[in-house]
Amino acid sequence: MIIGRNGTMSFDVVSDYKSENGLSVSEAREKGTSRHFVKPVNVKALTFVVGGFIRAFSKGHFVRGITASNVVQKTVQEKIPEAQARLNEATDLFIARSMRE
Repeated sequence: MIIGRNGTMSFDVVSDYKSENGLSVSEAREKGTSRHFVKPVNVKALTFVVGGFIRAFSKGHFVRGITASNVVQKTVQEKIPEAQARLNEATDLFIARSMRE
């Protein structure tokens, strides 16, 4: 985390989980994906259920994209007041200690 002179905090959120083709799973969940093709990686066919009860197999097919969740963005926005309060408290304590010495 970096706290700049202009009063802004910046930080990086790190997720090392990637799919077999190198796609960042956390980035896909945060920003969403478009419709894309999936194919089997470790098996000969994909299996899925159609209509709730018919099992189907595929050597690859298109899937709808992942809807963006923006969970990191939402959480950061939600926690800004708490982070600001903690930073203010720590700054006040630092100033108070510095004045005593």
